[in-house]
Amino acid sequence: MVDARFLGRKPFWDSAALRDSAPTVRFGNLLIFRGTFSCSALLAQERYEDALSKIYAEKPDWEAAEGLLRQSVNLDPSAFFAFIELGNACIKRGAREDALRAYSDALQHAPEDSGLRPSIEEQIRKTSSLPLTQVPELRDPFLE
Repeated sequence: MVDARFLGRKPFWDSAALRDSAPTVRFGNLLIFRGTFSCSALLAQERYEDALSKIYAEKPDWEAAEGLLRQSVNLDPSAFFAFIELGNACIKRGAREDALRAYSDALQHAPEDSGLRPSIEEQIRKTSSLPLTQVPELRDPFLE
C-alpha cells in the first residue's frame, strides 16, 4: 500500500519499481500493489529517518544511528546527505577512515551544486588533516 503522492520521480529514494507498475486496486490516493517489488528506496528513507531520531534525541545514540545510516546507504546510495550524516557519526566514534569513506561517497552522489560540493570537499580535507576532535560536523543540507 502506497500513497500515490510518493510515487513521483525523485533524485533519491525513488520508487521506480512501483511507479512503473499498475496497482491492483486504487482508493483515491491509496494504491495497492500485489506482487514482489524492490522497495529498498522506501526502507532506506525509513532507516535514515530512524537514524535522525537517534542523533537528535536528548541523549544521542551515535552507535545506533551509524548502524541505521549504514543500512540506509546500502539500501539506496543515491541520498548523498545520508552519507554526510554517516560521516558525522564516524567522526563521533573517532573512525577517520570510515568518515573519509562516507564523505567521499557523499561527494560522489552529490548533485552538481556550486555551494554544496565545496563544503563536502572541505570536510574531507579537514577530516584528513585535523585531529578528529577539531573537525566540526558537516551540516546536512536537507535538515534546514
